[in-house]
Amino acid sequence: MAKATCLVCGAKLNSADAYRVEIIVNKRTGEKELKYRYCCSEEEYLKEEARKKKVKEDKDNVYYFICDMFGYEIQNTQFFDEWAKWNKLKSNEIIYKYLRENEAFLRQACDKPFDNEYHKIRYFSAILKNTLVDFKPKVEVADKPKVVVAETIYESPTQSLNKRRSLADLEDMF
Repeated sequence: MAKATCLVCGAKLNSADAYRVEIIVNKRTGEKELKYRYCCSEEEYLKEEARKKKVKEDKDNVYYFICDMFGYEIQNTQFFDEWAKWNKLKSNEIIYKYLRENEAFLRQACDKPFDNEYHKIRYFSAILKNTLVDFKPKVEVADKPKVVVAETIYESPTQSLNKRRSLADLEDMF
């Protein structure tokens, strides 16, 4: 009975009972090797794969959006160091929402002249770090069908019986 560890949650499993995933690994020599990874269940594995796919998609969205703002593909390692700092504040999904909501302001900030790319990245990063802390994404509300209410105006059939009287009139009565 071989023992295995779950790829997702780290639980100890019996390899005969666990869900097995085949992974092809490339060695440095150029050879390919087939390895097996184990999970508690197929559903758990599929959820983890979907989560990883979403994380990668969010990361790609942020990267290509910023590259579009800068006007070229960023290769400077300082950019990736700064990105790690942004991820300590918010997730890539929220960073992407911030970038989309404040695109005009950030594009204007990137259009300023800088001596080199390092200064531009640090300036952009400072803006993000200072504003991401307080950022709350706008809640997208689905369009609710509008209810049209017919307006009717009611007029009272009689006039009010009480007339306004001055204080002098009231004193004369009593």
